Amino acid sequence: MRTANRTWPPRTRRNDRQLFVAAVLPVEWTVVNEGCVNETGFGALLLRHRQAAGLTQAELAERSGVSVRALRELERGRAQAAQRRSAEALADALELDGEQRKRFLDSAHEG
Repeated sequence: MRTANRTWPPRTRRNDRQLFVAAVLPVEWTVVNEGCVNETGFGALLLRHRQAAGLTQAELAERSGVSVRALRELERGRAQAAQRRSAEALADALELDGEQRKRFLDSAHEG
């Protein structure tokens, strides 16, 4: 009897290693998918706000009209900068206002 190939530990959204790494990094650092670390760019700020709002990438994409792929690329730091319209849609979807919104939009345009 042949068994299916299984990886151990089972892959989950966040495995124990990722949670441990996130717990020991400085506050201004963020763990981005697959263990890549992105310090303080727009992607890290976007990821922190999305997680603080308790949203998945798919949920934020639906609320903002920005594609999941674009969100993923922004969070990973692979996109240079968010377009003004996209950044404003994301800020609206994340319900940012005041100084948080200003910092978020400024960071988006810096790239």
